[in-house]
Amino acid sequence: MDKKKLYLLTGFLGAGKTYLLLHLLNNLEGRKIGIIQNEFGKLSIDGELVNRSGIEMVEISRGSIFCSCLKPHFTLALAQMGKMDLEYVFVESSGLADPSNIEEILQEVSTLSGDVYDFKGAICLIDAVNFPEQLADVETVDRQLAHCHLAVINKMDLIDDAQLQHVVAAVRGVNPRCALKTCVNAVWMSP
Repeated sequence: MDKKKLYLLTGFLGAGKTYLLLHLLNNLEGRKIGIIQNEFGKLSIDGELVNRSGIEMVEISRGSIFCSCLKPHFTLALAQMGKMDLEYVFVESSGLADPSNIEEILQEVSTLSGDVYDFKGAICLIDAVNFPEQLADVETVDRQLAHCHLAVINKMDLIDDAQLQHVVAAVRGVNPRCALKTCVNAVWMSP
């Protein structure tokens, strides 16, 4: 069995994580996909997925999957999906997630299910409109951005160039190495 491609989606509430996930699912229609959702936002993906075949879904609520209280549930969910015949697994984390321990969690999953994942990286969605105010929550912003492989600035249609430059500078101040993309409604604008 081939390794499952694993992606972690992070970002504050309202940044567009669920829209991005739905966009990805539409592009991967017909593929075998697993989803672990750790947040109930305004847009539930349940209704969108009810009639789709090939999708396995687990919802984990009442806290962050990276905290000690829910980490065992998250690890077990990943381990169980690791035993399924899936091509992709997407994890949509809560808006306050601290993904700094994802490597440790994947080591625990490997102990339970073997080396079943190809961790492609963490994608951090950024709400371009509200990000300047969210910067006040330095700890959460730093955790999510510092550990992402790709930062996606969403809602580009709602800001001007000056605000974009401010957001980009703030992102680069925390993580100068990650790839950076811009989008509207979680659909890539740049290549």
